[in-house]
Amino acid sequence: MQCSHCHLEYDRQELKHIKQNGQDLYFCCAGCESVYHILSDSGFEGFYERLGSTTLSPPKSPSSLDSHQQDFSYLNHQEFLDKNTKKIQNNYEVSLIIEGIHCAACIWLNENILGAQKGIKKVHINYTNNKAKILFDPQIIPLSRIFELIESIGYSAHIYDPSLQERQINKQKRSFFISFVVGVFCTMNIMWIAVAQYAGYFSGMSQDMKDVLNLISCLLATPVLFFTGRVFFVSAYYGLKHGFIGMDFLVAFGASLTFIYSLYAAISRSGETYFESVAMIILFVFSGKFLEMRAKSAAGDSLDGLHCIMPSLVSVESSGKLIQKDVKLIKKDEIIRIKPGEMLACDGILLDDYALLDMKSLSGESMPIKKKKIKKCSLEVSRLRVDFGIRSQSLMKAL
Repeated sequence: MQCSHCHLEYDRQELKHIKQNGQDLYFCCAGCESVYHILSDSGFEGFYERLGSTTLSPPKSPSSLDSHQQDFSYLNHQEFLDKNTKKIQNNYEVSLIIEGIHCAACIWLNENILGAQKGIKKVHINYTNNKAKILFDPQIIPLSRIFELIESIGYSAHIYDPSLQERQINKQKRSFFISFVVGVFCTMNIMWIAVAQYAGYFSGMSQDMKDVLNLISCLLATPVLFFTGRVFFVSAYYGLKHGFIGMDFLVAFGASLTFIYSLYAAISRSGETYFESVAMIILFVFSGKFLEMRAKSAAGDSLDGLHCIMPSLVSVESSGKLIQKDVKLIKKDEIIRIKPGEMLACDGILLDDYALLDMKSLSGESMPIKKKKIKKCSLEVSRLRVDFGIRSQSLMKAL
């Protein structure tokens, strides 16, 4: 039977049963029960429909949450806010990494729970890297309360530190690369041994020579299985711990059985060994994980890079003069002058007779696009070729 919150499977006698509005509810722990009531009281029952068959990690119990809340008081110190947040008028914008996000339903839940709080102006969570941008008024809701809200629904958060994130990503890349090199080296050598074994199978080979080749294959397959393939064993362990079986478990289980059988066949001299199959399976699937990790890292770098190409200042007409203004302070219907080569900081209505825009990042068109007067010019990554003015409409959103 499943827990009504985390959807993990338990024996019926291990679950706590309660009735609510004529509905039977089952919970594996006080943490799941607490989070379920928080969501129900806040009107976010739709989270479970969005969650589908996805399972969650059971949250901490209320008693442990209370002890953790006391640790967040340092977040409210002005020195901490000045160092780790960006002040925008009377509000502060903080970047967080939210741990425990599994799917789009988790994004929806966090954005709606936080967005419903008085004092939180804007919430945006990126699913690719679990990075959240939150604009809040510290006079109404302190930063410590935001952390407590995230933990109360079963997730955890920490301040986004670009240098720390980069170090962690580089460390993971280095670890994956070393594992990949070890796997390639050992697998390539095992295949040479396999060629000799296959040739000996048809042309004849002494048992002593066969034992030597099996020993070398076993020695080469061992680091591939237990060093390169350790990610599969770790993932399989946590999957079993939380009650689900994924692809990593199947890879680890299948490779381990093949390795054990081959070891038995080599020792007992009772059959053929398949050490090369173990190495190839682990290496091929690990290569997919390696490429996936690099792709995610590149996607995260691209998203962070968007902050670098967006303009931070724009030229705004005021009383017949041009003044430099922060893009965050642009108001609707202000007149902005765009110089050649600059990027639009917001959507706007073209005021001059025409403008040439570089739209290839939006439409793929390599040639400049001519926009006429009173046409709407889009934000995103449109670069401009002719000096002109626009009347601001939709303001720039945080990425």
